[in-house]
Amino acid sequence: MVATTSSPVVALRIDLIEESSLNPRRHFRRLDELAASLKNQQLEAIVVRPHPSLKGRYELADGARRFRAAKVGELETLDARICALTDEDMLAYILGKGAPGNVDPLTPIEEAEGYAKAMNLLKLTLADLAHRFSRSVTHVHRVMALLNLPKESRAALEDGTLPQITAFEIARIPGAEKR
Repeated sequence: MVATTSSPVVALRIDLIEESSLNPRRHFRRLDELAASLKNQQLEAIVVRPHPSLKGRYELADGARRFRAAKVGELETLDARICALTDEDMLAYILGKGAPGNVDPLTPIEEAEGYAKAMNLLKLTLADLAHRFSRSVTHVHRVMALLNLPKESRAALEDGTLPQITAFEIARIPGAEKR
């Protein structure tokens, strides 16, 4: 992955930033709180790359939650590092920064969808994917199995009414009808 810390931090207009289609994140929590915090001080710069198809615009690699909070708070700019990133680098940011332990990690379904995008885009095997994103093969396999969940089970997992361990067990059941 490209080292972004060597890129200078610039104030980038929010209206020039586009969210990435590579990002599987759909859940953004506590945006009002983050917006208020950003108005006082932005502790970490977002990371963007020049947009691959829209001249003069940028695609968001890291900081989707901060970006959305800035919109909620009606900020005009965000501190940003502009880096030359490949799609692989973008996925590494999205899947790495969305990992458990971060302020607002990806949901298990978002993580699974991100892995599926990475496998398709980068033509990776499950083992390659696990190695590339520093996860165990078992972890990646279990998370990706969640994509087999019925729609109702996915929704219940996403809203927290279905425990993740139960979702893993349901996903392991062979056959869509039995699940």
